[in-house]
Amino acid sequence: MSAGAYLVIRCDHRPPGGEQCDRERGWPVYVRNHTELRRNLKAQGWRRTRKGKDLCPDHSGRPTPSDPNTP
Repeated sequence: MSAGAYLVIRCDHRPPGGEQCDRERGWPVYVRNHTELRRNLKAQGWRRTRKGKDLCPDHSGRPTPSDPNTP
């Protein structure tokens, strides 16, 4: 029996004096590494900053494809 790893990305947003965002996201199919996972989640609005933080669609400043206000 072999065990696999389920890769997850967590939102690193933390407002000054506030609590950290608790959103996390994985991918339902096999991905080899976190870079591939981030590439897949980019289409859903997730973003990686230059400082190395992962941000969920709520904090990335990008509209999600399911947002009805998206042109």
